[in-house]
Amino acid sequence: YAEPRFTFNRSDVNMFAHLNPNGLTTFYDSVCGIPLFTVPKGRTFADFKADTTEHGWPSFRSEELIEGSSTIDKETGFVTSKCGTHLGSYLPDDKGPRWCLDLSCVGGHAAKSRQGNAMMGGRKWIVEKVNVA
Repeated sequence: YAEPRFTFNRSDVNMFAHLNPNGLTTFYDSVCGIPLFTVPKGRTFADFKADTTEHGWPSFRSEELIEGSSTIDKETGFVTSKCGTHLGSYLPDDKGPRWCLDLSCVGGHAAKSRQGNAMMGGRKWIVEKVNVA
C-alpha cells in the first residue's frame, strides 16, 4: 500500500517548503530514525523537485542513498530500511535507479538530534537541513 500520489504537495504537508533549496536535506526512517537519503547529490534541488513531482512521490537516486540503510526485495521491488520499516518501492526509470518512497516512511527524525520540522496530516516529520557554502 502506498500513500496517495502527491501527498508531499498537499497544503498541510508542503514538503518542498521545509527542505533546504541551497544545501542538503537528510531524510530519516520514521520509525527508528536512521538516515536514509541526503538530497540533492549528483543533481540540483530543482532536479530533485522535478523528479518527485513527475512521479508523485519523493524520488531518490543512487548518489543520495546512504549506503547500508535499506534493502530492496529483488522479487517485489519493495524497499525496507535496515530496521524493518517499509519505505516504498524501487522503480528504475530511463534516468537510472530510483527509490520511489512514501513521505510518511522517510519523514522521521534523527535518532539523537532534531532539526527542522513539518506536519503531515497531523503527523510530525523531521528532516535535517545542512547548508553548503
